[in-house]
Amino acid sequence: MRIYIDEAGTFVPPQPPRPLFSVVLALIIPSSIEQELFYEFLRLRDTWPNQSIEIKGSSLNESQAAQLISLVLNYDTLVRFIAIDAKWV
Repeated sequence: MRIYIDEAGTFVPPQPPRPLFSVVLALIIPSSIEQELFYEFLRLRDTWPNQSIEIKGSSLNESQAAQLISLVLNYDTLVRFIAIDAKWV
């Protein structure tokens, strides 16, 4: 089993106080399907205009994000995330 963790946001209260969300996400992939899932992800990524090595979630449009979610849902994966509003930290 592989666990991939990523974060987005500053995790620092903004000045002046205003809504500012930060997120930590874990993607858990059984080792037995990891190679196949990554292969399918690369095939999907190759259909997108921006084919960078590292795909940043913030660079995905709504359609691309939906395609990625749909792909991951086809496999025995688990996704967990925590989002906080730094305004209230």
